[in-house]
This record gives sequence, C-alpha cells and structure tokens, in this order.
Amino acid sequence: MKQMDQNLTDAEFLAVCRVIETITGLNFPEERRTMMVKGLSHAAVDFGFYKLSDFIGWLRVTILNKAQIEKLASFLTVSETYFWREPKVFDALTSSIIPALVNLKRGSVRKIRIWSVGCSTGEEPYSLAIALHRTIADIAEWDIKVIATDINPKVIEKAKAGQYGQWSFRNSPLWLKSRYFNLHSEKKYEIIPEIKALVSFSVLNLASLPFRGIQNGMDIIFCRNVLMYLTDGWIKMISDSLFKTLSYNGWFVVSSCELGSRLFSQYETVQFPGAILYRKSKKEIASIRDDSHGEHLTKIIKDSQSFRKVGSESGGNPDLKSEFRPSKSGITIDQLRISEPTSLPEKTDNKPEMKSEGDLLQESRTMILSLADRGELEEALSKCNSAIESFKLAADLYLLRASIQLELNKSTDAITSLRQAIYLSPDHIMGHFALGRLFMGLGNTKNTKRYFSNVLGMTEKYGKDDIIPESEGLSVMEIRDIANKNLQLVINNE
Repeated sequence: MKQMDQNLTDAEFLAVCRVIETITGLNFPEERRTMMVKGLSHAAVDFGFYKLSDFIGWLRVTILNKAQIEKLASFLTVSETYFWREPKVFDALTSSIIPALVNLKRGSVRKIRIWSVGCSTGEEPYSLAIALHRTIADIAEWDIKVIATDINPKVIEKAKAGQYGQWSFRNSPLWLKSRYFNLHSEKKYEIIPEIKALVSFSVLNLASLPFRGIQNGMDIIFCRNVLMYLTDGWIKMISDSLFKTLSYNGWFVVSSCELGSRLFSQYETVQFPGAILYRKSKKEIASIRDDSHGEHLTKIIKDSQSFRKVGSESGGNPDLKSEFRPSKSGITIDQLRISEPTSLPEKTDNKPEMKSEGDLLQESRTMILSLADRGELEEALSKCNSAIESFKLAADLYLLRASIQLELNKSTDAITSLRQAIYLSPDHIMGHFALGRLFMGLGNTKNTKRYFSNVLGMTEKYGKDDIIPESEGLSVMEIRDIANKNLQLVINNE
C-alpha cells in the first residue's frame, strides 16, 4: 500500500487539534504539528482508514469509546524516561520525605500510597518502589502501594512486564541494576518480584475527570513531564484535581523544567539540596478556604489564560511556560508552550521562518531520544549518524550515539564514538566517565584506571556540589565517589 498522504490543511489541523484536546487534554501547537500528523497517520491505518482526511472527518463526528481513545492516544504520546531520573529528587525522598512519613505513620495505620501520573514504561514507579524498599527497613510490615497510570495502553503493558534494556539505566546509580534486577536475556533485565509487587499499573486518561480508580489521601504524587503537554484549560482542572487527591502534608513532584509555575501556588514550596518539591500544607489549604470570593483560584485561572511565547519582544509578564526551564531530555521551551488551537499564528511575510543551527541540533537530539526510547534503536542510530554528518563538532551527539551503540551490543563502535567525543571536547567529563565504565565492563584494567583518573583530575577545579553538564543531575561529589569506588575495585582485583 502506498504511503498515506500526510498533508493537512490549516482547517483540518485546527479541527483535529480540538478533537484531541477535548478527549485527551493533549496540546499540539503549530511547532508540534509534524509530530502530531505523523502519529495521526499511523493511527488512521490502525483504525482502518486509507486517507488521513477521511480519518479526521470520522473523528470529528464520532463519539469514541474508552478503548478507542486509548488507542488514539497511544499514537500521539511519546515516552522518554529512565530509572532514577533527576537523582536529587530521589535523594530528598530517601533522606527526608519517606523517613518522615514512616515516623508519622508508624504508630497508627502503616499505609503509604504514591501515585506516578504518566508513568510511561514504568521506570519511574519502579524507581519509587526501590526508594521505599531502600528506606523502610521493615517494609514487609507495611501496606504500601505505588499506583502507576498512563493514557497509553502500550506502555502500560511494557511496564507490567518489567523488562528493560540498557538504555533505561542510563545515568542510573550502579547499584540499582545489580541489586534490583535479574538478567532476563542477553539484552534485557527484569525487575525483582518483591519490587514488582509494590507497583500497580492501569490505563488512565487524566481528561476523564474525576480520576477513576484513584482514591484521595495520596501521600506523594509524581507528575513529571505530563502537564506540559496539556492545554491550559486542562492543566488548571487536572492540577486542582491532583491537589484534592493529595493528603494533608502530602508531596507533589514535577520535573525540574516545570518548577516555578503559578499553577502550583496552592502548595508550600520546599527546597532540598539540588531539588525543589511542593507540599500540601494545612496553612495553604486554609488560605484558599478563607478566600470567600474565590479570588485566589480566579487569579490562577487568569494567569493560566495569559500565556505568551517565551522570548517575545513584546515584554509580556512571566507566565507558566516562561517559568518552565529547558529539560535535560531535550525538550525546547517552544515545545512547552501551551495555547488553545483557536487560530493559527499570522505570518508577517511569505518567507519561511529560518531556524537557527542550535534549534536544528536540539530537534535532532529530541528525535533521536524519542526513537531510542521507543526501542527503534537502528533508526535512532541512523538519525544520529545523519545528525553527526550535519553537526560534526557536536560532542554530545557522539556521546548519544555511543549509548545507542551499547544498547545494540556494539561495544567497539561505542568506544570509537566516545573517543571522538573527547577528541572534540577534551574536558568532556561524562565522555571520560562513560569510557571508564565501558572499559571496566570489558575487563580492561589499564583503560579503566586511565579514564576514571581523568575524571578525578578534571573535576578537581569544581565545587563538590556543582552539577556536571549532561550527567542528568549528578554532582561533582557523586561523580568523584563513583570514579573512586570503581578505581578501588579495579586495584583490589589486580
């Protein structure tokens, strides 16, 4: 069958955006148009249509059932996650939040409930279960459950299986895979049964308020990289519903790129080393209740309706998306913009907008990461090679290519890519660090010592709490600690 025509008129694009927003809450502004159309084209085939325009016409007049909505959503959402993501957040959990929660409940009902919203393929909820297991010594005596939900049934099925390739462990602590996973096959690791038993997975569309199957009284809610993909109206409604679902003094966690939003003003902001979390305190609840005219919530609504594009020369006031910072996963500020698809932006001239080299490089990174996370590793590698042809001096692309090559069991190629990265950027700490870990796995003592020693030497000029670029939040102290321990292991085994 010939390839489906993916050209949409502006009217068709706006119409289908409204349909998708209504039933899922997902936002597709103009800059994400290509991604949406590609996903929609695949969905059309799965629904039995040969023309995209026919599929869109059908969507506009059809009331979809739950299964159809879930199937449609599976083509429109992209999963990009890994274990122990944003490690400083997990440090706050294991050192402060969970111990305090245990002390509070030890004398009464030993029950803890954590909700992972938008859990994707399961790395986040399993990380939460691991954090609980590492922190609570008598965990067998507790009633503990991590509730994990996502709108995409395909990723839920993968999460339930609990089997992961090396890509899911990128930047995770060394102990995590060795302690909590069993080797399932040559390329897959399976979560151990005692951790899997703590997590319950289900499909949930956040736009189908109220939340079905979710009880109030959650102790912690993780909602990272979820709200940014919704329209402003849905963000407001879902945020309010999540707030109500939390227990008093419960914790609300968003990603680092979502911090500072005015929509989270009903929470108390709590600073931890390297991380900021939100708490539903009784003081904040009282202030909302005392607002008899609803001025507090009205202000939130007005703020959410005044979103403007970041970097506008008009000098608009700060808003939700201007306070979102770029995430380490490669999502750009423009991709985080939220606006209702009521009209297309007016063009000032007939010339196409020229993207900067930085924007094009960022788009390439995002596309490659998305392909890799979906398991399309050969395609990801091909795109990465093409990107390197265009951006030959971008050292981080070589580092990304090495990660993909390792997942494909191409260790020799990965070594070459990593060496190219540090040739282009001799002080690229994570390039030396990755080579050290790779040679250690290969049993090459000489090069293991060489590259980990390089890491220790290059990090001497930094403060211990400085965050190493492209390390997904690891501090200098943490990097040095890992390097020192690995060096000691190598020396002891000589």
